[in-house]
Amino acid sequence: MSKELYNKFILTKEAGNIIYDGIEFGRDEIDRRILEISKILTADIVNLSQEAVAISCNKKINFFFLFLVVNCCDGVVMPVYARTPENKLQHICERYDINYMVSDHEINLVGYSLIYHGSVFSEEYFIYECNKSFPKHEELKGIELLMLSSGTTGVSKAISLSLDNILSNTRSIQKYIIPTREDRCLIIKEITHSSSLISELINSLLSKNSVLLSDLIPTVSSLGYLISTYGVTILYAIPDFLLFMNSIKFINNYRQLLGKLRLVQVVGAFCPPNYITDFHKNWPKIDLFNGYGLTEASPRVAVLGGEELYANPRCVGYPISGVGVHIDTSSNNTQEGEICVTGPNIMVEYYLNEELTSKIKIGGMLRTGDIGYFDDKNRLYILGRKDNRYIKSGKNIFPEEIESVVRKLPFISEVIVYPKIESGRLISILEYTICNDEEKNLNQEASEIIKLCKDNLEDYKIPDQYRKVKNIPHTSTGKVKRDRNNYYNE
Repeated sequence: MSKELYNKFILTKEAGNIIYDGIEFGRDEIDRRILEISKILTADIVNLSQEAVAISCNKKINFFFLFLVVNCCDGVVMPVYARTPENKLQHICERYDINYMVSDHEINLVGYSLIYHGSVFSEEYFIYECNKSFPKHEELKGIELLMLSSGTTGVSKAISLSLDNILSNTRSIQKYIIPTREDRCLIIKEITHSSSLISELINSLLSKNSVLLSDLIPTVSSLGYLISTYGVTILYAIPDFLLFMNSIKFINNYRQLLGKLRLVQVVGAFCPPNYITDFHKNWPKIDLFNGYGLTEASPRVAVLGGEELYANPRCVGYPISGVGVHIDTSSNNTQEGEICVTGPNIMVEYYLNEELTSKIKIGGMLRTGDIGYFDDKNRLYILGRKDNRYIKSGKNIFPEEIESVVRKLPFISEVIVYPKIESGRLISILEYTICNDEEKNLNQEASEIIKLCKDNLEDYKIPDQYRKVKNIPHTSTGKVKRDRNNYYNE
């Protein structure tokens, strides 16, 4: 672990500004705030070296400062989604021996004490310490980030990424997406996602361009307002953002106000081909890039843009510089197979999970679990998931995790969650059957299911539709038959 990210940004005279809520923070002001917050952190914590520090913030600007503060203090950052249910947060902290959590809001954790609560530059900060003090782990040597990723049992995996992982990927990205000192990038997506944090925030810090951080909920109006008001030149988007920009309301209200926007990159989820072709038709002067990646690859693997993307909108691109992609077709006689990735961007390991690491990372090769193929020009296409995972709004969804929560209700007999594209948007659908001896009305059933989901799941995992059905199909072996109608090909 080093202060490399902090030093590369703060010690660079040409570093860009951070813009938040109408205020621009220059390099000197950012450094001043980081040092002041660092004094508080180190006053109560003697040594952060080889120490994983969980950071959970409602405000992106607070996460930004705390991220660099922990880096400055030689700690390992574990970004945590701010609306993670407390019972799940408790499990994460205990599973990964987290001694310290820093936040901008109050958190109730059993076995943790609040050792600091105060205001710095008008922002509240909370520091929590584990009462029993977990041991430091050798596995954290040389680790920069522990990125959380969902699991099928609801147990989050912690992905260990080194400085070399991160820098190798940002250097490769900069060969395709080339920010300049004059660029202003908008980050409105969830900042604890690997794409937002590494490919966008860290990449921007190292590229010396300015970054606009916003906590507004992405909508047609908020997106248009931010891009036009702050002169955004680069937008890092999820597919829903293209849907917003392709809407008649957005086109009518903002066509004349987006003169500075020059580039949009779609990341974090599969982008329906019609989103891409419609965007090119509506915004022909704005460059569009599509990409593929996963947190275990730090995260970018492939990218495609320009006329080649418009002609091949289902394609996710060419492997980026320094990254090798191999299709394992050993299980069939076709050109389709599991996508395997090699390169300096491949994660170090799943933290404190040697068994899973050995299954996914074999001889330096990462087995992604994604099924795809190359065309005759070495362009990569994604067909779907090897398992049941799907990605919604840039975040991983595991149906089994949601199903295990809903099964806790006594009137539930069987349940299945699956993705579907409706009206051009990916949604999550939950279907369930009830026990024969249960008598509830439909509204009461739905109300109890929704409440249970809200109490135990992050908001993006909560299903969009709930359907009571007479039966759920099973395979010949008695397992629930999942509808694998591939939403990638809708």
